[in-house]
Amino acid sequence: MKNNGISKNGIALIMPTLEYGIDQHGTHKTAYKIFQNHIKQIGYTPHLVDPRNVNFLREVMLSPSIKIIMTNRSQANFWPTFFSESEIETFANDKILICMQGNPPFFPGSIEFHNSAFKKKIALFIDHDAIDFAESCNTSSTIIKPLQPAFHDIGIDEEEFLQSASERKYPILFVGTYTDPIIYRQKWRDLFFQHKNFLHAVECASEMIESDYGISVIKALSKAVEPFEDVYRLNSRAGIIALELLARFANNFIRRKIIQKLVRYPSLIIAPNLPNINSFHPGCRIEKSIPFSECLELMKSARCVVSSNANHMTGAITERVTNSMRRGAVILNTPNSLLEKYNGYGTINIGSQIEHLDEWLHYGASGDERLNKIGRNAVAIAVNNFDRTEVYKEIIDFARGAKF
Repeated sequence: MKNNGISKNGIALIMPTLEYGIDQHGTHKTAYKIFQNHIKQIGYTPHLVDPRNVNFLREVMLSPSIKIIMTNRSQANFWPTFFSESEIETFANDKILICMQGNPPFFPGSIEFHNSAFKKKIALFIDHDAIDFAESCNTSSTIIKPLQPAFHDIGIDEEEFLQSASERKYPILFVGTYTDPIIYRQKWRDLFFQHKNFLHAVECASEMIESDYGISVIKALSKAVEPFEDVYRLNSRAGIIALELLARFANNFIRRKIIQKLVRYPSLIIAPNLPNINSFHPGCRIEKSIPFSECLELMKSARCVVSSNANHMTGAITERVTNSMRRGAVILNTPNSLLEKYNGYGTINIGSQIEHLDEWLHYGASGDERLNKIGRNAVAIAVNNFDRTEVYKEIIDFARGAKF
């Protein structure tokens, strides 16, 4: 059935294109195409909206047929720019906004989400161990839930032809960005130089992270501020800024250690910047960037994929991990609470000081047959636990029955 050109039982997918350069590698465009496919499979009609197309955005937001709005980033507070006050009040009360946040609860997009006009909101985090902190920052009665890990289905229709992990073309694959972590250390020193106790706590937290790559930034800073907890709260503006800087510091500090090891092996490293490196293995290849769809294909040709926690939050499994597992690659990951149950079976924990990384990089470089069983198990785990269609059905069913 149609209503003013908008089909009933519809769900709007609003693309995050308002920020400059947000989709330069085609990641979000590919992701939204897959979102459409999965939403169709569970019986809904997806409407893909670029918010720069103001006429279509208005049509969708004011349609009585569309009750659920989904987006992959927290930009909802930009959309009311194109509406009158009465129109904002109409859709703000009528629609349910579901944000696949992804980012830790102290990143700006996650905080700004609470300022959007919508009265019915669900925020989904991949950082499961940070849900309690997210609730402490919840200023809008948003329903906060963990987002279950899921993979993209591009290119897996030929899965029966996947090679065993040990026989694949690329021994080691790493995909990620890198920024010198000293930049973030200098930022928190500049911001908190007048608050000596808090600055001391942040420095102590960074030292904990440097000594244990498995500790989350929230746990580290919580412990460090204990002597000053009557003055400094983690969900204060200063605490949130410190957590963001610590997360970026930690992620890049660990990636520097990982990349400096990877370059000594035959590997494919896709990163726009690299840390200082003394020497490269002749079989090490460096690429600044590739389209996201090509990255998914590469995962089918990689023996091992090396990963660190997203923004160094434990309990976060990025799609880089789930996509690689679904394609039969062996995941070498820093300590992670959600992956812990698969360690040694379908993934490998490379240790709190990446002390096991060299051992497994050697297995990848030599095509050791012990990779094969882990790769096969990884596919089975992804199929049984990370199906996006089931994830979306659960989310949408919950939203339709939720009491806001």
